Amino acid sequence: MTGSQKGLIWIYAVLVFVSIGVALYLKQVVLPAQEQEFSSFLIRLACHQGLNICRGFAEIELQREKLEVAEALGDRELIDAYRKQIEDNRARVRDQLSFYKEILLKLGNFSEKIVNTEFSSYARTLIQDKSFSKVHAARLAASNYKLLAGSRDSVNIDTIRLACKENLVKF
Repeated sequence: MTGSQKGLIWIYAVLVFVSIGVALYLKQVVLPAQEQEFSSFLIRLACHQGLNICRGFAEIELQREKLEVAEALGDRELIDAYRKQIEDNRARVRDQLSFYKEILLKLGNFSEKIVNTEFSSYARTLIQDKSFSKVHAARLAASNYKLLAGSRDSVNIDTIRLACKENLVKF
């Protein structure tokens, strides 16, 4: 995905969020077709974000292994560089997780039936496309959506790390 495509996705995301916010602020009824479209977009965004979070955890794990080698070699500069990379990636994962939770919480503004239908539809599409890492990200997002409905603190960095680690598919 090129930088201009990412920019367009972010513009579209902002427009969707603004539209949702205006509709909720004015307490207008969102038509089911609009609700379906908005929830579908948010689901795709959440799945993409979840996939990035899992990839971030995998990158941190790889950097930890490299740090161990650098420590065994006693290379101070390399050790410091890997520690910085690990800390930077941790910060990025925390930011991504915050955005991920916001997206899933926004899905709570829509009909649970529509959201669940859209999660299933998206997962079926991914299976047909053989995008298996994305299927797991969709399942992760669907599971976290349900957890967040119960408690805002139920989805955190530890629960996401564990879910990513339990997944046998490489992200």
